[in-house]
Amino acid sequence: MRKAIHFEAMMRQECCISLKRFSHLMELFLKQAPDTLDLENFALDIRQHDFQDQGQVREFVQRVCKWGNYHGIATRVLQDNTLEQIATTFRRATTVLEQQEPDIGNALQIVSELNHLGYSFASKHLRILFPNLCPVLDSIISERMFYPNDIEGYRTFGTDCTMIAGFLTNEAIPHPTVARQGTWYPADVEASIYAFLRGWE
Repeated sequence: MRKAIHFEAMMRQECCISLKRFSHLMELFLKQAPDTLDLENFALDIRQHDFQDQGQVREFVQRVCKWGNYHGIATRVLQDNTLEQIATTFRRATTVLEQQEPDIGNALQIVSELNHLGYSFASKHLRILFPNLCPVLDSIISERMFYPNDIEGYRTFGTDCTMIAGFLTNEAIPHPTVARQGTWYPADVEASIYAFLRGWE
């Protein structure tokens, strides 16, 4: 029975997180970002309507950038990309991620083609749209856990988060969100690791 996950990370202490600890770390993350689940539901509605409502597309970009603690990026994205370009980009990424073998690296490449959306904020949009597939790869994760801030680094990190999510689900580690029904997502793993690295405990 697996009891903990060991990471190679730039930490003063050994970077080891017990599986049971993930529940608490996820709770801490949700306290810091309480609109996460509501934003996921909003994104699901946009996806189901194929990004046809441009007002919702605008709101989605604004809310994700605010959620990512850099609201100013939304202004630049919306200024230098048309809403139709943004909607088309998200449709293309959605098509990739809804395939039988989704490629999160390819999806990241597509979304990052939008003006002013680097890999970090492109991955934030993907994470909200597809929390069951996509984590966030920001500078904290990349620099402190040695995942390259590029397409392959994102694929690798996503694979690792998916594996850990499987461990947590199979070991019946309680998820603090009732809506997940006991299933851990890669996005939840990344959120828990992020809380750990930020020292929110």
